[in-house]
Amino acid sequence: KHRVIRDKFATAMECRQILGSSLVAMHHHYQIGSKTLLPFSGETIPQLVGTLGLDTAILIQALRERVRRCIMQDFDLPELYHSSCLIQRVQSTYRIDKWQAQPMAVYWNPHIDKANVASYDYSALLYLTTRGTHFEGGRLVFVDPEEDVVVEPMQGRLVTFTSGFENLHRAERVKDGTRFVLSMWFTVSKEHAQNDESWFDPVSRSKIERLAEHNAESWVDDLLFERENLLDR
Repeated sequence: KHRVIRDKFATAMECRQILGSSLVAMHHHYQIGSKTLLPFSGETIPQLVGTLGLDTAILIQALRERVRRCIMQDFDLPELYHSSCLIQRVQSTYRIDKWQAQPMAVYWNPHIDKANVASYDYSALLYLTTRGTHFEGGRLVFVDPEEDVVVEPMQGRLVTFTSGFENLHRAERVKDGTRFVLSMWFTVSKEHAQNDESWFDPVSRSKIERLAEHNAESWVDDLLFERENLLDR
């Protein structure tokens, strides 16, 4: 099993909270073409607590932990550790101004996550917006040998997959509107793990733990193991 989809993994309220805080944090933030990236791991966390707000930072860390536990369950793993995390905004149109770092950058080429960072073992995409409602285009495409497998972005939908060559993938170009996604990577290597909860105080860590357990009992009901042409590849 190389891929799993879970719908309603995050609630609409959780997605909206991250969206609202991210829009504020991305104001006057450098862009790479039509993409704006907010790294959420390691030493960037204290800064983002100031721009996103503590409540949203706690929520993002809780969702990362919820995803980590989910991957361990779905892929039958004894151990898994946090690696990187990005809040990504992709716009159909954008300005070329002083905040534009690479105006000609493209994001829709096929790639392999593990080829970018060797310690990545599992990848996850949590969609914060929905295709057809918030944007057009922007679908996730797995470039498989027989035929491409396409996943529709939907608010609250989680897509997890192994990060190796078996999952060459790309995102279609966003044609209209704005797509937001929380991108996460995990490693089985303790040596390469990010102990990101250490950046939070004890009270915040307790809140993270409670939020990470949210909807845990409904995970099995939300599994889409029979999704055609996706999970058996």
